[in-house]
Amino acid sequence: MNDDVRGPRIAARTFFQQLRAQGYNSTQILREISDLIGLVTLSIQEKNPPPGVSEPLELALVRPAALTDK
Repeated sequence: MNDDVRGPRIAARTFFQQLRAQGYNSTQILREISDLIGLVTLSIQEKNPPPGVSEPLELALVRPAALTDK
């Protein structure tokens, strides 16, 4: 496990700044961050499935095209 605290903070700040620079508004940025959290959650669940779950869990991140446009 990597104990680096500054690296992820710098990466998060850079990601946010890049989205802003590309014209994303706050709602769109929150949507992107929610997708990222969903992917992290999926990764954790696949490594540590709840009792009774034998197959990897799947996460569908479906967004209408109108919502993904800037």
